[in-house]
Amino acid sequence: MNNTEKQQMVEVVSEALESAVLPAIYELKEDVKVLKEDVKVLKDDVKVLKEDVKILKEDMIDVKDILEEHGQRLEKVEYNTRVYPYDKEYVDKKFHEHDVKINKLELKCR
Repeated sequence: MNNTEKQQMVEVVSEALESAVLPAIYELKEDVKVLKEDVKVLKDDVKVLKEDVKILKEDMIDVKDILEEHGQRLEKVEYNTRVYPYDKEYVDKKFHEHDVKINKLELKCR
């Protein structure tokens, strides 16, 4: 290859670099910039989501404690409101006694 051919080859390669390769490299650099910005935004979003999850976990713990407390209260209420057969007779008797007393008071008021 003589100098003229070498010179032509350099010109062809330079032209190819300028027309195709370099613009593609610049475009890739821009794409990388955009990707870096997107990754930054995603990292920020993940950070916010982690904070939200932490708050939700704390709230769930609070709700769990409240539910356990209400469950214990419900058990106490159920225990204290159970009516055994002999208790039912006692309650019926007391209601009857109160009805009698109310009737007597109504008669006195007339």
